[in-house]
Amino acid sequence: MNIELELDLAKNAFGEPLTDFYKGAIRQYLDNPTLDNWDIIHGIIIDKHFTTLWQAVIAVDTKFPRTGRGTDVKGTIVKEWSRIPSPDIVRRALINHLH
Repeated sequence: MNIELELDLAKNAFGEPLTDFYKGAIRQYLDNPTLDNWDIIHGIIIDKHFTTLWQAVIAVDTKFPRTGRGTDVKGTIVKEWSRIPSPDIVRRALINHLH
């Protein structure tokens, strides 16, 4: 499934297109869904209403965790994501939210 249309439709909080960095990070996750890659993209704002990719995933997968990775004051991970979404769920979240 091609996601380029959705990446082009996604906008930041100012209504501007996502940067190439953010588009690339989402593509990277879809190709390689890891804890670290999800941690990079979960907070990307995908519309001018400040909706994050994480919120769009929760709208598709209502049982998806509401808490994520936690770190201490030194940045050491003390709690990991209990699970990450499949690439298909992320694609569906973008499609459902942006259309």
